[in-house]
Amino acid sequence: MTKHIIRLLLFTIFLLFQTGLAKSRLYVAVLQTRSYTVGAPNPPAGLFRWEGDTVWTHLGWRSPRLNGISTDPQNPKTMLLACGNGVFRTTDSGQNWRITTDHRVTEVQDIAVHPLSPNLVCGATAYGIWRTSDQGETWLSADLQPKPAFMQTITADCSIKDRFLAGGEGGVYETTDGGKTWYRVAGPDSAVLDLQQCREHPNLWLAGTEGKGVFLSSDGGKSWRGASGPISKEDIYAVAINGANPHQMAAAGYDTGVFISSDGGRSWRQIKKGFSWPTIHALSFDPEVNGRLYIGTIGGGVFRSDDLGKNWQRLGLPGAEVWDLTFSEE
Repeated sequence: MTKHIIRLLLFTIFLLFQTGLAKSRLYVAVLQTRSYTVGAPNPPAGLFRWEGDTVWTHLGWRSPRLNGISTDPQNPKTMLLACGNGVFRTTDSGQNWRITTDHRVTEVQDIAVHPLSPNLVCGATAYGIWRTSDQGETWLSADLQPKPAFMQTITADCSIKDRFLAGGEGGVYETTDGGKTWYRVAGPDSAVLDLQQCREHPNLWLAGTEGKGVFLSSDGGKSWRGASGPISKEDIYAVAINGANPHQMAAAGYDTGVFISSDGGRSWRQIKKGFSWPTIHALSFDPEVNGRLYIGTIGGGVFRSDDLGKNWQRLGLPGAEVWDLTFSEE
């Protein structure tokens, strides 16, 4: 009887532990194109959540232009979207949405919630950077020096309060005062299209550029070095670092397929087989499965590889242009 009670208690503890574990869900920003038929209803665009196999759930409005996704890590039910007509926000996991910006804020290319101060959010737009310190209730234009015409990407530093890095036509920009003022840092002398930080190793950053491949920083984004080889001449729209193994990196862009590095960015191998759509605008390593890589193609939907690109599995959304791909804890 005692052994039975002990087993029951251990099983109960196991269930409680499993229930308490955070589970990451995959979200993608989609523009449906290839599956459109003249005279037929337009397929839904906007935010999709993956339910498994090839099943996806559409959340919120059918936004014709959704560029970026960011969630509040302290409250994953809150998500903000970078859209063509402003910034949208949900506080109930996508059941209800409202636009938080006015007519001044348009063509938002990317959005970032600061994980250490979730009320602090910055958005990269075609006309500079906008910031809010109350999670979207009020927005202010940031001061950039020198001021670029177009900002493409923005990432909050997960290890330093009030710090963000952003990229655009002028290269890499940094703020340390919550987005009020920005200054260009020594980095790529080309337009920066994507910026990613390794959360497990926060000094490690990766940038994708226009026409000059990828650049790496090992000092928190203060200095950068370009990767050599064929990748150095590519337009790279998306980059990713495997947090469980930072030697593993991925990059992709216009007609590139996927570039994979297994030695911390010193060398890269190119993969164009297994997904049939060589232009890729979004990719990410799975935060829970070491080495699992997801890509969002322009015209072919979402694919996954468990062996760093040797084999691929299609996860659905045929005909979709995928512009961002991110994980959020439930």
